[in-house]
Amino acid sequence: MAGAVISTVTALLKDVYLPPVIEQLNNDVFLLSRIQKVSDAEIVGNQVVVPLHTGRSGAIGSRAELGALPTSGNQVFARAVYDLAYHYGRIQVSGVAMAKTKSNIGSFLDILKAEMDGIRTDLKKDQARQVWGASDGNTAGNGRIATCGTTTATNVVVLNTDEALRKGHLYVGMRVDIGTAGAPTSLINGETITAVSITNKTITVTTAITTTTANFVCRAGNAGLELNGLQTIVPTAVNTFGGINAATAGNEYWDNLRDTAGGSLTLDNMQKMWNRVILSGGSTPSVLLTSYGVQRTYFGLLQTQVRYVDTPLDLKSGYTSLQFNNSPLVADLDGKFGNIYFLDEPHIKNYTNKEWDWLSEDGDVLKWVIGFDAWEAALSKFNQLGVDRRNSCGVMSGLTDATGF
Repeated sequence: MAGAVISTVTALLKDVYLPPVIEQLNNDVFLLSRIQKVSDAEIVGNQVVVPLHTGRSGAIGSRAELGALPTSGNQVFARAVYDLAYHYGRIQVSGVAMAKTKSNIGSFLDILKAEMDGIRTDLKKDQARQVWGASDGNTAGNGRIATCGTTTATNVVVLNTDEALRKGHLYVGMRVDIGTAGAPTSLINGETITAVSITNKTITVTTAITTTTANFVCRAGNAGLELNGLQTIVPTAVNTFGGINAATAGNEYWDNLRDTAGGSLTLDNMQKMWNRVILSGGSTPSVLLTSYGVQRTYFGLLQTQVRYVDTPLDLKSGYTSLQFNNSPLVADLDGKFGNIYFLDEPHIKNYTNKEWDWLSEDGDVLKWVIGFDAWEAALSKFNQLGVDRRNSCGVMSGLTDATGF
């Protein structure tokens, strides 16, 4: 039967987009909301220098009458030094796109507002990743999001685990570098991820490469320039942090507690770490941070208890926690799979001399791209994470947690 049908009038029909745009990303950030912020008044130049009292005087003793007094001694001091990290986000929109989207009739979203709001959210999300630190843990600021597995002459790059993919740290449209610790762009330099597969533990880029477990994936241009992460502040192996090597004799004060036995989580082992932190640091952990998988295991251990005295705690950023010895045990979506961090938060600092702000020293946030019908803007923030006492924190690592949930 002849006549007008949908296929013949499609060119005349309007596509109706109903506001608002539905957010598809989980942008909660927990750890930064808990860390004490130190203002720019205490930061000089590009470094933060923290004085440390590291040793007591040995000039103490009990003596007989008229006995020689103890030999004079002295207090021992050191300093930790942290370089600031500089973070930026940049947008650009064309004049044509701005003109076509400036009203609800033309578009369901103002393109300029969407880009300016979106870059703020994306930067906040990336800081949440950086606060936890690199995938390989103990080296400050190296920016490694994932370690490669074995890939042979293909653009589908195999990763050694799917953790970064499950957390959304690697995603379609993200620009990455792939290379070694000494040459982070030797295999891929600023190429865009075109596909990801959690099932196969792969990302797809343009160039065919060969990788091994000595290769790493970083956000393009970020290698060696990111924040000191929690995994470096409270590492699973002794390291150098703030310019102090905790492995050097006499520097034992600068090391955290750790239990690397792994395996199944038990309440007894958690209590042991709790007690060790108190004996070493003299204070109780203020929070326990972990992954959703370990939190679920902990909840299962509580099922054998006769009753629950405390109800879950509501915390900042929309998080709800269980409790362990009256301190919150919190799962963070960016948390390292299989680890629990016992933190004395007052000793962990967020040194900041510039909060997120548009580069507008010339008085203008939006700047004309000379020679083009386009406009751009850039956000920036300068900060670094540090610690003034490490032996009041501990970590349990390698716990059974295959998927992080």
